[in-house]
Amino acid sequence: MSVKLLHSDTTRLKSPIRDTVRQMSDKCMTQIRKAVSVIHPSLTVDILYSEQRAKSDPAATTVSTNIDHLSLESNGNDATVTTNYSPKKPFAPHAFVLVERVKSSVRNILDDSIKLQDSEHLFILYDELVLLNQIITAAYSDMFSSRKLIELMNFTKFSTDQILTKLNELKANDCVVLIQSQQFRFNDYHIRLELFKRKIKIIEHVHLDIIKLDEYENYVESLVFSPVKYHDLAYGLKSIVDQCQHIQVVCMDGSECYYEGGMNECKLNIGDYEGMSDVGGTYPIGEVFTEAKDLLKMNGNLTIWSYPSLENTVEVPPQPIKLTIKNGQLEFNPTNNEPQNCTETFNKLLTLIKDGEGDICVRKFGLGLNEGMGKHAIVQDIFAFERQHGMHISLGKKHNVSKAATIKKKETRFHINVFVDVKTITVDDTIIFDNGKYLLENLCEKK
Repeated sequence: MSVKLLHSDTTRLKSPIRDTVRQMSDKCMTQIRKAVSVIHPSLTVDILYSEQRAKSDPAATTVSTNIDHLSLESNGNDATVTTNYSPKKPFAPHAFVLVERVKSSVRNILDDSIKLQDSEHLFILYDELVLLNQIITAAYSDMFSSRKLIELMNFTKFSTDQILTKLNELKANDCVVLIQSQQFRFNDYHIRLELFKRKIKIIEHVHLDIIKLDEYENYVESLVFSPVKYHDLAYGLKSIVDQCQHIQVVCMDGSECYYEGGMNECKLNIGDYEGMSDVGGTYPIGEVFTEAKDLLKMNGNLTIWSYPSLENTVEVPPQPIKLTIKNGQLEFNPTNNEPQNCTETFNKLLTLIKDGEGDICVRKFGLGLNEGMGKHAIVQDIFAFERQHGMHISLGKKHNVSKAATIKKKETRFHINVFVDVKTITVDDTIIFDNGKYLLENLCEKK
């Protein structure tokens, strides 16, 4: 009996994933032949490339596989070899490639960010409601090959009491990974808050069911972000912005906006938890953010190319929407009380803020560093997309990290990130961003 392994076309893949596929070819074939020989020693395995498939025998048996999860399909009867986690259905070739890409990111997250030691437990709580969950879970489960203290638990197959019992067995410095199609709920038990109180590390993947199938590759690439790779850029940005007196933002249409009087100390979300009481957070990561010391000293015009819908997905208007900002608040055309090029969905967002808070305040100044997401690499979950490569600001009076003297906490309800169609950002006399790129060399010279 002949078994043919279908190899997908790699020419349409982005270069990092394409390189991964090529590097894995020999390793894959060795593992597959071993696994197939266990099922049936007389089977022979050949590679069937996608461009050859139409010419092949349509009756030939095919194998869909990844290294850890092998499924042999023959005349409708399945035999499965698995080590620890098996997806609901065998992965198609492209999904398998994504699993392999995420595996390297998982190792970097655990080693470089979380710094999980061999003596510390890794507990993975997941659901399988969408394919992306299964891809991420399969990648984390690869840690079984190198870790002894590891356990997986399917959220949908256990009661709340059973899950909480497992969580309560964990000790300080253990790590919990939450892979969620939406977000796990435990009545009055706030899982993230409670685990952080116990000094347990957390890695969260949330709202995965929002992300479209054709965006999976973008999400996977966003997980590649490493604090080792981006350390110099993030701390360079922090250093120059912390000390500045003036920031000029120029948009693609020539609109200009100015921040005067300096900025508050920048916060970093780059996976560097050194010295922090809480280790971990929601992934993907990659952001430097702050706000003006005096919110009233922000003036000018900004165009935005994207904003969240009321369902927290990414909206891209036909034309960038032009915001006018005066003394830190949005100002509207008196004839229609709307910004230029406003859409119906964006107007609904503005109405929501107006009804809840009155005047619309502009607060956050965010610099997203994650090159896995951007104009040409959308990820529908707005909370993940916040880290996209470029600039964003927040509309609304709420900000959980910064406090403003002019805003009372009881007045705050909304913090809505919108994405600036930025061309250049100049801090004092140094250009830090130009035509889609951060200028690390300028930051190094300034230091």
